[in-house]
Amino acid sequence: VQKLQPVFALLLSRLILKERLEKKFYLWAVLAIFASYALIFNKDFSLSSFWEINIVNNVGLLALIAAFAFGSSTVLGKRLVNHLHFLSSATLRLGLTAIICMFLLSLFGKTDFVFELQATEWRLLLVIAVLTAAVATSLYYKGLKLIPASLATLLELFWPITAVILDYFVNGNILSPVQFVATAFLLLFVYKALK
Repeated sequence: VQKLQPVFALLLSRLILKERLEKKFYLWAVLAIFASYALIFNKDFSLSSFWEINIVNNVGLLALIAAFAFGSSTVLGKRLVNHLHFLSSATLRLGLTAIICMFLLSLFGKTDFVFELQATEWRLLLVIAVLTAAVATSLYYKGLKLIPASLATLLELFWPITAVILDYFVNGNILSPVQFVATAFLLLFVYKALK
């Protein structure tokens, strides 16, 4: 369900930002989304499971909401970065995200862990927040200022490739045949969409 994020982003970039792209872009984008899906789910990949979205249970519904939130954040971030400096845009996004998360944690009564964390864990969280959130988000918004939201969405499909490469170097896990094929197709489809 979470992999529906690009679908939401492409639709919203067309509706909200009025981005006009050639029809071939959407064809290649859809194929790239399927390739990304195959790369992530490896041996569990099947076209039928791609459409099996169970929004009746909380997990499915929350995943669908998250996919919409991520997709819309790309589009709304593009609109924001067109009017603000990229660092201001990144700061605003991270700040609002923290506020929304704390609100939701409070709403569901899940704030106890905050008081149970040790100083070392707080320091690790701070390092993670600065390196993966602040730096990465700032770079993302710098790039988003230069390219259309729909293209940024397509380029985000490279995250799974990065993950499997890191998985190889950090954990020694080798790509499965399905992942090799999916990676090749993903590269081909993104190339074709950008051409």
